[in-house]
This record gives sequence, C-alpha cells and structure tokens, in this order.
Amino acid sequence: MEIDNTDCYFDNLQFRGTKINNVMTISTEDRNLPFLFEFKVDEKDRAGNFKISMDKDTKIKNHLKWEKFTRAINTKNQVFIIDNNIKKPIMSFQSDFALPENDKWYGIIKKLDYIEKSLGIEIDLPENLSISDDDAKNIDSVFKIVSEGKNDLKVNDIGFTVSKSTVKQLIKQKNENENSVIRFSSKNTSIVIFGKKIDLGVCNTTIENFEFLNKDSLISSIEKSEDDEDIEVKIIPEDGKLSHIFPDYS
Repeated sequence: MEIDNTDCYFDNLQFRGTKINNVMTISTEDRNLPFLFEFKVDEKDRAGNFKISMDKDTKIKNHLKWEKFTRAINTKNQVFIIDNNIKKPIMSFQSDFALPENDKWYGIIKKLDYIEKSLGIEIDLPENLSISDDDAKNIDSVFKIVSEGKNDLKVNDIGFTVSKSTVKQLIKQKNENENSVIRFSSKNTSIVIFGKKIDLGVCNTTIENFEFLNKDSLISSIEKSEDDEDIEVKIIPEDGKLSHIFPDYS
C-alpha cells in the first residue's frame, strides 16, 4: 500500500508520513501538538522503532491523555496506526519496553481534569510540574467538594470572632444542651491551587458536640466588654471534625 505523504491519525492526533530509501517515517512534529510521536519502519526488513515524548508545559487534559496512553502501551505493548480515510490499521508496532508510569501524578491529573470540567475553568500547571504538599491537599479538597458536595476536615481547635450577644447565646445554648451544634454559612468560599483562586460558592459549616477552649476568659470578656465589641471564641469539636457542605455540588 502506498502511503507517502498521507495523513494518518493516532488517538485523534494527525500524522504526516514520508518515505526515503524504503524507510517510512510518520511523525507529528510539524503539527504543533503537545505530543511528539515519530515512527520509523524499514519496509524491506520490516523492522522499526518509535519515540514518544510530550511538552511538559501542555494542558492538563493532554497530560491525562498521555498518562492513559502510556498505560495502554504498557498493557497491550502494541501500537496501531489507522488511516482515517478507511478507518483501518495500515501499520502496527510491537513495543518491547515499558514507558514510565507515576501513579501519584496520574491520580492528581485525573482530579485536576475533573475539577476543570466540573467548574468550567482552566488551571495552569506549575513550572517543572512541581506540586507542593499544600497544593496536593487543596486539590484533594476541591475534588471532594465538586464530586461529593462536602469536605470533612480534621481539626484540633477552631477560632472565630463574633459579637458579645452571640457569645452569650453560645454559652447559654451549651449550658442548656451538652450536645450543642454550631452552624454558620459563608457565601464566597475559595481554595487556592497553584496560586489560582478556585471559587466554590456557598459553604455551610456544622460543628457538633463542641467544648469551649477558653470558657473562663469568655465569661471575663463578656463582663468587661462593651455591648458593641466583638469577642474571640475558641472551641474544640468533640470528634475533631469540621463538616463543610457545598449546596452547589451536593
């Protein structure tokens, strides 16, 4: 079959084929794509090789395609090149090596891709693909929020500032009911990933079965403060959990 200067497709990536001295070269190099595939086949000896690489600065969705591709290669060890005009394979290559896989990176990329699609945004990956522990935790949090509509956090203690009248009400509520619950809402919640603020909308927070960390100082503050003053409150959730509900995603 003559396929000189014929466009072929691999996973929706267009290739250009050329032939010199019985050696067929099929490459994406001139297509300005984030992937570079180059296949060389000696038609006389039926021997060939290929090299595969990608631009590390490419978008998240392409990193995900790349990770899926490497796993497909490592599982099947065979690559087919399909002529898009006839929808049939015109060449196949047997791989005798394994492409590197990073399961942790793959998991992060899948979560980032889901976040982008769910929120209709685009997130730029950091330079050299270096992801800090804080960014990894924030990615997990945002993924959990947009996929489940909630995010439960482990905390040691919680501090907030409220009016004098609210503090008095909290103390009264706790004295009347040991299993008191605090609920409050935030209209504009956001989490930062790679320096980009990800807006997540309304967040309803619930704190169950809490104890005051500074009850004596609270009572003292109530006695000394003016009615229009705010007072700092510190509490400890009995189960060490803080429950965040995001109604836009639940």
